[in-house]
Amino acid sequence: MQSNIDKIVILLSTGIAQRKLYFADHPKIQDLGKNCKSLLENYLKVTELESLFIGVVDGKLVHNGHFLVGPSIAGGQLVKLARQLQCGGFVFNEEVTAIEISDFLGLAAQLKDPVDNLAEGRALFISQGIENIDPAAIYHDPMALVGNDENSKWQG
Repeated sequence: MQSNIDKIVILLSTGIAQRKLYFADHPKIQDLGKNCKSLLENYLKVTELESLFIGVVDGKLVHNGHFLVGPSIAGGQLVKLARQLQCGGFVFNEEVTAIEISDFLGLAAQLKDPVDNLAEGRALFISQGIENIDPAAIYHDPMALVGNDENSKWQG
């Protein structure tokens, strides 16, 4: 299943770069959204999970407590987006649509300036109709005094 995570990350990062070149309804962008949705559905079905969390720590992508070495190299676009959104990664819920993924790629390609905080980043997603991809809180040391709600996605 790790190969599906790698493929999803690479598709998302490639999609952001492609979206900078092509308009939202271009077949390449639509296909990227569909392909990513298909891989995500397959991953969630096999793992029996309701969402996929891809985190960002120290400029590297993380999944289930492990750095994604290859995808971190290819996934620079996702790392950059997380930095701009003041977030620690992304939660892809099982209800996410191919259109939302395409819209996510468009948002990433068009975002020029960083937002001020995570709440503003989340509001930006909602304003774009992206309800099933959630920017996650930045990782904090579990020994620190941080609420469980914000660190719940980091339990891997």
